[in-house]
Amino acid sequence: MPKGLISSLVLTCERVLIEQDQVLSVIRIVDVFFVQPEIPVDEQVVLINLFISTKFSPGSEADHTFQALLLRPSGELTLIGEPRTARIDSSRYPDFPGGFNAITQFPVAARELGTHYIIAQVDGCCFFERGITHTENCRQRSGRQCS
Repeated sequence: MPKGLISSLVLTCERVLIEQDQVLSVIRIVDVFFVQPEIPVDEQVVLINLFISTKFSPGSEADHTFQALLLRPSGELTLIGEPRTARIDSSRYPDFPGGFNAITQFPVAARELGTHYIIAQVDGCCFFERGITHTENCRQRSGRQCS
């Protein structure tokens, strides 16, 4: 675990809004993504919005590098974007936990059905995994409700 990390959260969602007062709103948390059965799976792309939030112990001022990776059902591991660096600055509220939020959007080629994992890393340490599933849209395939 990264030094001083006290909480973390990784969500996949439809979108993240940054309100006028700089408060974030995560809209429609999702973890199942449907592909269309009439289109070959390897020709489809699923657009994923990722929200990462961390908190560190009070006084944990430092630069932290974070990275997200995608682990496919086949075991293939892919970087999501480039590593980023965030500085924890506790000067405004020195007695409160400091942290950072990261928002990223990325396409995932739907060439594999099944559960994929988004792995979030800080300073090279895996601190959170989030499962997302690609599956056929059974309503379109059969005209009935999914079971």
